[in-house]
Amino acid sequence: MIGGVAVAGLALFVWSSHHVESKEAAHAPAAATSAPSVIHARHAPVLAVAKPHAAATPVVFATPKLVAKDRTAWRLHELVDFDATTDVHAKTSDGRDLIISDPDHALVVQRDAGDMYVAWLVPNVADNDPRALADLEAPAARIENVTELATSAQAPVHAQPAGPAQISVTIDGKPATTVTASAFAKLATARVDHKNTRVAAIDLGTAFGHTSLVEVEADGAPVTADAPAPGARPVIFMNKRERFNFAWVDAAGKPLGDKHHEVTLVALRTR
Repeated sequence: MIGGVAVAGLALFVWSSHHVESKEAAHAPAAATSAPSVIHARHAPVLAVAKPHAAATPVVFATPKLVAKDRTAWRLHELVDFDATTDVHAKTSDGRDLIISDPDHALVVQRDAGDMYVAWLVPNVADNDPRALADLEAPAARIENVTELATSAQAPVHAQPAGPAQISVTIDGKPATTVTASAFAKLATARVDHKNTRVAAIDLGTAFGHTSLVEVEADGAPVTADAPAPGARPVIFMNKRERFNFAWVDAAGKPLGDKHHEVTLVALRTR
């Protein structure tokens, strides 16, 4: 079952049987309501949308246009009302709160088992694209175990930091080291593809011992630490301005999904 609640400007959309807690954020756009319609799915999701200062309104998902053998999908804009000034958050069952990048091309996907995740469309997909979901869903990037969506007003855009780039690295919750431009050269033993060339990179799985990625902070916000594909490697590389970027790459060093800029924190745990 899905329920929703919102107070003081934050609209929430909640999946599964998780307890719904009130949350607050100022000046967030309200979610739009729509007339109920029937959905044909093994686990029919039900959505309650609450506008600020108003009672929650139950909404039934529209009949899905994107269907595969084992899952059903809706474009994010079919479920959530947002614009260029809105951040859309995906909250997961393990407590993470991630801002969905490129929400105009994001999907909310429900597997037949009932669990949900956020994915993205492959490039150049029209609204009436006749291809099946299996051909439209990009395989590399996902936010798994999504239990809640929320909208909020975007934070003010800050100027690019002027000081030297550095990354604070923690291992098992304890400060381990700080990576600077000079330290990067010693740690960057991997090679990855970037803008039609090969560049040096830090392999976060091996550079600090045998570790797994827990969290990355880029552009002042956490990004998903879920590997987009089996065998994917988390790496840090440096651009021409000597700023740190984060990406997932395959065994050959080819990027999987989006790159994330201005990395300032990497949290790891020992394996």
